[in-house]
Amino acid sequence: MRNQKHLLLLPVLLLSISACARPATADAVEAFWVEFFRENAHPLKVPADLDPLLAAMGDSRLVLLGESTHGTSEYYRWRDKISRRLIEEKAFSFIAVEGDWEALYQLNKYVKRLPGAMDDPEAILRRLDRWPEWMWANREVLELARWMRARNEKLPPEQRAGFYGIDVYGWGDSVRRLPEYFERIAPGSRERVGRALASLDRLDGDMRAFHVAAHQQGLDAGAAVQGLIDELQRNEQEYGRRDDAAYFAALQSAKVVREAKRHMRTSGLPGGASWNVRATHFKDTVERLLDFYGEGAKGIAWAHNTHVGDARATDMGRAGLVNIGRLARQRLGNDDVFLVGFATYEGEVFAGRGWGEARERMRMPPAREGSFEHYLRQAGHPSALYLLRDLEDDEMVSLQIGLQRAVGVVYQPEHDRQRNFVPTILPERYDALLYFCTTSPLDPLHE
Repeated sequence: MRNQKHLLLLPVLLLSISACARPATADAVEAFWVEFFRENAHPLKVPADLDPLLAAMGDSRLVLLGESTHGTSEYYRWRDKISRRLIEEKAFSFIAVEGDWEALYQLNKYVKRLPGAMDDPEAILRRLDRWPEWMWANREVLELARWMRARNEKLPPEQRAGFYGIDVYGWGDSVRRLPEYFERIAPGSRERVGRALASLDRLDGDMRAFHVAAHQQGLDAGAAVQGLIDELQRNEQEYGRRDDAAYFAALQSAKVVREAKRHMRTSGLPGGASWNVRATHFKDTVERLLDFYGEGAKGIAWAHNTHVGDARATDMGRAGLVNIGRLARQRLGNDDVFLVGFATYEGEVFAGRGWGEARERMRMPPAREGSFEHYLRQAGHPSALYLLRDLEDDEMVSLQIGLQRAVGVVYQPEHDRQRNFVPTILPERYDALLYFCTTSPLDPLHE
């Protein structure tokens, strides 16, 4: 997690409880949670079963929807159900996901019917070939994109919900697209912008090549990228009048390149600087989208639990790491942010055994004893929604640190119990939790 690969795995650390507290025994903790999960479940079968969740969200401006793996179909399908209801019933403006900005902007053009959009969403998603391609090139996302397009077609442009990526890894695509965006908002600037980015363009988006160029050859190009950002911000009114969507895409693409450079320059260094650069970019992008959609805008974000759940309620906080859940709460306030975690006891999932290695269909073993997933399994509900805000002031719950499974794009099931459980204060990490006892893998578009 402290390098640019971000395997989304946190080592299990023993966290101390205040000496003045009276920690409950393991049996008492287990009995409490099993009873809570048994008695407070809202079974999940159809979208209407989400009524208690939408009621609990109230007037939140930002809803963050997590996942405990990057390759589980149930998570995508229920995030889809939640998102559709938020868009239809609460007028949410966009979905922002843990994916590449530029690649997914092509999908945004499709769902919003923007100029130059392709008409085939499957073709757009099949072009997403950067590893781990299965995260967004899958039939679950395809179904959502088609629904968004059909709904948006009935609405005026200013009311159409969008779909965006908030990550930094696709920076090479942003480098290539920037000259095109500039040409649309500042005619005659294509060649000038291309020359400014030439040293980065030659790297073809390759992170390893950037490391070599930056650390061995002194490549920076930071002044050139910042110069483009300054130009965009200086000419916001003029450029925005010509094409406000292209202006926003240009500014975001330039900031993706800048933050990707910072992220890669700090990767491998001690501490969490690289992780924090990426997490802050997630938060800043979502805030820019809220500003872009204007007064009263509301947004949805999809990302891993390690990004969505408040970092202060896990060992990430002790390590000095931030995430979008924590930063959003601090920036917007708890009442305007609603955090939803996801959990599973066992099932199958897509992942790679190493960074960049072939996708495999893997079996997740039953969750380890003492984990929240283990307690959920004992409670006996095959799938359920749990509302956690009412537990925040419960002394026993707030002081007890349990374990929650976290599987990333890199996964080795044989080491699951040793590596894949995060120390968590559950009601402080999330406002709600969706649980599925047995889960299945995504339906990827690529063979």
